[in-house]
Amino acid sequence: MLQITLHPLHLDDAPYYHQLTGNPAVMQYISGQALSYEDSQQEVARLVNNFSAQQYGGIWKCLDQKEFIGVGALIPIAKHAADIGFRVVQSYWKKGYGTAIAEELINMAKKLELSELIAIVDNANFGSKRIIENLEFEYVGTTPNHAGGMDLEYKKILS
Repeated sequence: MLQITLHPLHLDDAPYYHQLTGNPAVMQYISGQALSYEDSQQEVARLVNNFSAQQYGGIWKCLDQKEFIGVGALIPIAKHAADIGFRVVQSYWKKGYGTAIAEELINMAKKLELSELIAIVDNANFGSKRIIENLEFEYVGTTPNHAGGMDLEYKKILS
């Protein structure tokens, strides 16, 4: 059984974060390209500075026991609403970790007293679409993305 725990992302987590951002397969549906280690460090600093002290969100490294699995985020978009996102280390794909991280993020959203979550998923990212749909997010519509494709927008009302 997976035992995912969320831990606030810190500046010294750049090596973990780079396991994700340095992998072209992980970044395929995010920016379309892998980041250098230096760019990963800068992104961690930006994320920690912008989102670590948010009342209605945050960014976390995700561990199973003590093993780094990925990152998850609740990025505030309104007082009681956030954009949910997650990235999983490629060696853990198709093993239930994406769903487990998303479930922990939903639990965190409830603890933060959020009432709504939004998920933006690249139309070609079948794994993330399946996770979001299985967690009963409602399809809202489409928007163009950075790569000229389409992103799907979903929402989930929390109770």
